[in-house]
Amino acid sequence: MTKRITVLLAALFLMLTGASCGGKRTVAKLDAEDTFARGMENFNRRKYVDAIDDFKEIIYNYSSTRIAAEASYYLGESYLLTKDYESAIDEYRHLTTDYASSPLAEKGLYRMAYAYFRMSPHYALDQAETGEKARSTLQLYFERYPQGGSRAEAEELMSKVNDKLAHKDYEAGMIYYKMKEYSSAQIYFQGVVGEFPGTQWAAKASIMLQTVEPLIKKGDKPGPIPTGQEARQP
Repeated sequence: MTKRITVLLAALFLMLTGASCGGKRTVAKLDAEDTFARGMENFNRRKYVDAIDDFKEIIYNYSSTRIAAEASYYLGESYLLTKDYESAIDEYRHLTTDYASSPLAEKGLYRMAYAYFRMSPHYALDQAETGEKARSTLQLYFERYPQGGSRAEAEELMSKVNDKLAHKDYEAGMIYYKMKEYSSAQIYFQGVVGEFPGTQWAAKASIMLQTVEPLIKKGDKPGPIPTGQEARQP
């Protein structure tokens, strides 16, 4: 009797095991290299949402490995390409701090500035959280990587950032000029000339300074806004 029960139990165990194997297969967990390869395949196919999941898995499960730095960079790129600029900035910051010795940290810092710039609103709106941060991040890039591989792109981006910030300050000066607040207008125009030399707005601000400075001294009402060679005539 005991032997029969033992046989029945053994048979039942085999049946349950077989049912379990037939109904649900155990999926082998990919290692860091395989997960990264899958993430890059998704990234190259522009399946960025899937790529984000793969790169996040590496960072969470294999944070101490060499490949985690690469996953961090491409996670930032995936966020950037989906226009999730805040998440991209956070990930680039993570890359540049936690994996500062990685060769990708340099490019990550430039891309952080680029993300700030892409997030920045129309020039007339507040640039403190975007345009200004793009500029300060680029300045940090130039200090940290004077011979960086992304320097050419960083310099081009800095020109665009400066142009937007200079445009904002120039227009602020023009508003004060039209309000006949000449001293305030002068401060803005001087700021554009001093902080953003080489931009088109610095040239225009220089012309406007020739107009407002005599008005400040004389208290005269503003005349026509000078342009071109007329502004340089005595």
